[in-house]
Amino acid sequence: MLLNLLLATAAAIGGSSNVAGQTAVHRIFSVTPRMTSLYDQNGNDIGNYVFSEHFFDSSLDAYDSQAADDFVVPSGHLWNVKEIDVTGTYFFGSGQVTSVHVFFYNDQAGLPGSPNADCNNLGPSEANGSGSFVVKIPKTCKVKLRHGTHWLSVQVNDSASRQWGWEGTSTQNGNPFAWRNPGDALGTGCTTWRTDCFATEFDLMFALKGKDVIR
Repeated sequence: MLLNLLLATAAAIGGSSNVAGQTAVHRIFSVTPRMTSLYDQNGNDIGNYVFSEHFFDSSLDAYDSQAADDFVVPSGHLWNVKEIDVTGTYFFGSGQVTSVHVFFYNDQAGLPGSPNADCNNLGPSEANGSGSFVVKIPKTCKVKLRHGTHWLSVQVNDSASRQWGWEGTSTQNGNPFAWRNPGDALGTGCTTWRTDCFATEFDLMFALKGKDVIR
């Protein structure tokens, strides 16, 4: 267990997707009928990732961390998000994450602010245990986003025997990713949302799909 946590600590700070022979796989998921591609920065992998995981073991709460990245809904549009495609990698362990926690936040001075939607315990559909997956948003958790800047956060729920990183992209849109580790067990000092936690700043790989209502 201690070895796992040491690996997590090292990987969260300037992690490379080639740690322990793991390489991120960008899976292309088709658009479901009656849905459209709303936003896509799920390409141009730079080979770095950031830790974003909640451990089931409450004794490891101080290691829980969360990453988020921003995007803009154009003026005159209302997005009803139904699916999220995420590119990530395992830097320890393998298999498929147990579940995923998805958050949408409104922007507050260039950081995640008030919550817009909170969808937990979602079952990901994963491609070959690669760490890249698609998450369907259920009808019980509506995600409707109006014009302006919003933040998406994807946090996996799992045991310490499998540790996941959200892959970075060289495509820069808006602010670099934000990150926090409230318990500060990873020693960055980023107990609240910040965009300058690591030496390398980048955006995160994801795509949003759903319905676009032009108002």
